Amino acid sequence: MLLPTLLLIGLASASQDTPGVGPKIVAGDEVVVDVVVLRSTGREVANTKRRGLPLTLVVGVTKQDYGLSELLLGMQKRSRKIAHREVGGIDQTVQLDVVKVIHAGEEARVEPGR
Repeated sequence: MLLPTLLLIGLASASQDTPGVGPKIVAGDEVVVDVVVLRSTGREVANTKRRGLPLTLVVGVTKQDYGLSELLLGMQKRSRKIAHREVGGIDQTVQLDVVKVIHAGEEARVEPGR
């Protein structure tokens, strides 16, 4: 699933963070994240969780990360961030739920039940 190009523009301000576990995400970490984007009207623009298709990206490296690297920095596995953006005059709320993190230099591990 592709997120709308609208997310490439605009600055986000975090308004609510829920801490997770483990080391904080830094540039170069591979992250699997569920993303929900809502317009101020409540209209859903994207929802990877509902579709069962989370995004996988390398923070600060993936070319089309839809501006998510900036928001992911400092998050942790199982953390949640809700941020608000103004994109082209349209207010949006972005919810990020970090599902999995492979920190730079770590090898991927198969998790039980996955």
